[in-house]
Amino acid sequence: NPKKHMNGGMANGGSTGPTQTKEQKSVGNISTSVYFAYFRSGGNIFSVFLMVFINVVCQVLFSGSDVWISYWTNQEEETLQHELELSQLSGADLPPPSLQFYGNSTESTLSANTNDTFVLEMDLEKHYFNLGIYAAIVMSLVVASMIRTVYFFVLCMRASVNLHNSMFTRLVRAPTRFFDTNPVGRILNRFSKDIGSMDELLPPAFFDAFSIFLNIVGIMVVIFAVRPWVMVPTVVLAVIFVLLRKFYMRSARDIKRIEGVSRSPVFSQLSTTLQGLTTIRAFSAQDMLRDEFDRVQDVHT
Repeated sequence: NPKKHMNGGMANGGSTGPTQTKEQKSVGNISTSVYFAYFRSGGNIFSVFLMVFINVVCQVLFSGSDVWISYWTNQEEETLQHELELSQLSGADLPPPSLQFYGNSTESTLSANTNDTFVLEMDLEKHYFNLGIYAAIVMSLVVASMIRTVYFFVLCMRASVNLHNSMFTRLVRAPTRFFDTNPVGRILNRFSKDIGSMDELLPPAFFDAFSIFLNIVGIMVVIFAVRPWVMVPTVVLAVIFVLLRKFYMRSARDIKRIEGVSRSPVFSQLSTTLQGLTTIRAFSAQDMLRDEFDRVQDVHT
């Protein structure tokens, strides 16, 4: 009896071959240290803080442009209101020109026209000053946004390359038992789908998350500075959204983890089938392998 012989061998101190380890998956929330380690892979601590600083500067410039437009508009309204008040006090008609005598010479000055010209020049100076400040803020925002985007994706690209090289170095230096206990599909899954997601999906997701978060913070700061009472409904809505996010993330995160774990048997089945294709055809085991592949594919999908 082979089973009896195996049990007897183990009881007598005999050893069996290596057994395949079960692929594990994380549970619970993703630690902040994982995100920090990802960005640390693209540089050093200074690079991470520089990335955060550039994002904050871009948001400050973006919010500053809205604040300056508001200040400019209020200034124009105050100027227009002041001119309307002056016209109502002095009447609609302009005063006649005044004649002023200085010694033996007579100088005829148009006081009303001179005042209007002076006021117009002052208004133009204010317009150009406000326009120059706004143009400077917008140009600074454009330059800072370009630097932020390029620097962020370069940092993520370096992180992906360094993580891939680190994983590959550990793989080629791993002992033989590692390949006996971990199927080839699990290794291919890490180097194909997971690396692909880190290269293609993770950087845009991080960039959108940073941009949207800072944009929301900047909008709330501007609104709270003008209308502080808006903070009350905002806090209530924030609590509701946090609860909804927790409810969604619990299921979405576990589903993605299960999907990643169930993908490895598909790679393993396909790889081993291609390697033993000659033996499979020699023993006419095509139907059995096809059914096995359909089973693991159904589990994955």
